[in-house]
Amino acid sequence: MRRYVLDLHLSRNQMLRLYQGSASAVVGYARSGECVRFPLHSLRPFVDSDGISGTFELRVDARQRLQEIRRLSKA
Repeated sequence: MRRYVLDLHLSRNQMLRLYQGSASAVVGYARSGECVRFPLHSLRPFVDSDGISGTFELRVDARQRLQEIRRLSKA
């Protein structure tokens, strides 16, 4: 499995897109500099009243499909 570490900061308004259906993916840069795209719905467990903020680890399989996401720290 491959792993990516990302720092994410999505405002409450940005996360509203998830619930409104106007966004389906998050695109960000891992600390390694690689561009990473993954399903927005995978962040639902981490949403609070301010949106999402923190450092996350994504694990993907050999086909680059998301297998696991976890928060390493909250900003």
